Amino acid sequence: NSADMIAALKSGKAACYVTDFADEDLLQCENVIALPHLGASTPESEDNCARMAVSEMTDFIERGIIRNSVNFANLEAAGSGEYRVLILHKNVPKVVNKITNIFAAADINIENLANRSKKDNAYTAIDTTVKPDDSIIAQIRELSDVLHVRAI
Repeated sequence: NSADMIAALKSGKAACYVTDFADEDLLQCENVIALPHLGASTPESEDNCARMAVSEMTDFIERGIIRNSVNFANLEAAGSGEYRVLILHKNVPKVVNKITNIFAAADINIENLANRSKKDNAYTAIDTTVKPDDSIIAQIRELSDVLHVRAI
């Protein structure tokens, strides 16, 4: 129940919530970690899926790489900078332009940018050699079509 979990997070009853079935309200809530939803459908695949899930979760947590997700497009961009900003946003025009304008205004060069979409959602990875400060991340979060941002 998303509404109850959000209330628990806001009240401090829950410190953090990790889910692979996040809705838009959860994605906009602080202290929610949304993972790509992975699934296996045959008993023969369970052993391989367990190993694959660990590998894919590690890649997502450490580098923002998404593979074999049910609800997000694959994004396997190798990092080319020291820092990476990962943005989940609506798949609508001008969002990537607004995001890159924030980096340009801060005089931060984008070393690499990868963007993939699947239906209504898009996922963008931006690599830089300069660490984006908290104000840049906050500006990206404030964009109306941005659902979640994390910097690694």
